[in-house]
Amino acid sequence: PLLLPPPELPSSKGDAASSGEIAGANVDIRRGGSEVEPVRDTGEAEASTASGNQFSISRELAALGIGNGSSQTSEEDAGGGDGEEVSGADARAEKDSDLKAERDEKALSEVEESGKRKRSAFKGVMVGNDGVEGPFNLTRISFMLYRVMRQYNLYSLVDCPCSTTLSWMPQLVSRLDMEMPGFIYTCVLLNASDLSHVRERFHRFFEPEVVIDTMTEDIDRNRKFPSGDLLFTWNAMQNMDMRISWKLIKLSRKRSKYLMLSSNPGYNNLRIVLTGKNIATGYLNVRKQPIMLSEPDKVIGNLSFGLKYKQMLLLYNTQKMRRTLGRW
Repeated sequence: PLLLPPPELPSSKGDAASSGEIAGANVDIRRGGSEVEPVRDTGEAEASTASGNQFSISRELAALGIGNGSSQTSEEDAGGGDGEEVSGADARAEKDSDLKAERDEKALSEVEESGKRKRSAFKGVMVGNDGVEGPFNLTRISFMLYRVMRQYNLYSLVDCPCSTTLSWMPQLVSRLDMEMPGFIYTCVLLNASDLSHVRERFHRFFEPEVVIDTMTEDIDRNRKFPSGDLLFTWNAMQNMDMRISWKLIKLSRKRSKYLMLSSNPGYNNLRIVLTGKNIATGYLNVRKQPIMLSEPDKVIGNLSFGLKYKQMLLLYNTQKMRRTLGRW
């Protein structure tokens, strides 16, 4: 292609003929027999001249006093780039603006959702007088069980015996079912006579699976006891035959990933043994003879008031749970 020198532009003192050529936007440029096709409209002339000379046609027209309404287009096109580049920049700017607006809207939605979660954050089941019923802080107990289920991603809960948790477990199970898709709750009863009471307490909140197991069979032949991620027993062993409590602990090693049970540190279990009946009377220390469980993975306190031997919850990973003395 033939490279052409920049076209000469008329100055502000040019004659009327030159001014007329520019005003009509019909420019013939001839150099050495080479011919450039005339620019047919003002916009094309301005874009061609700007790209070849880096001069602004709009400035020249303004200097000549010729600006009959097309000066706005000239100013837009004479910014140093062609019309396509300007349009592309505008499109990118518009797209960036839309993306920013979308991000801002998403961030606002997340803030609003976070606010809703904070307002509806679960703090435990409110029962009794400020969450306290008898000597126990049931609101804290229910909250700590909820927290363990969520923290350890445990989706199935076996409650044995569920007759000791009926004042707060239905509400907690309803909450877990709402927050954890696929959640499973199983109520284990040691006595069939408690079944109607269980149905009555749960009917407004959740439809539980109920298993009746008297725990009279040897654990190796026991096919009734359900499996689950967590076996939970609260204030039950403190009033049960210790032989049943021992079976329950051994079953947890076969049927669950975690065991969470209540214990009374400082209590001497020999008092139970000396009665000759092996039935606990309100207290049981699972870390002392004859049970002798090892140190738990987690200890939860501040659950009881006014008891001679405070009651706590101990959490064990059943695959790591050991006895400090004796075999299983």
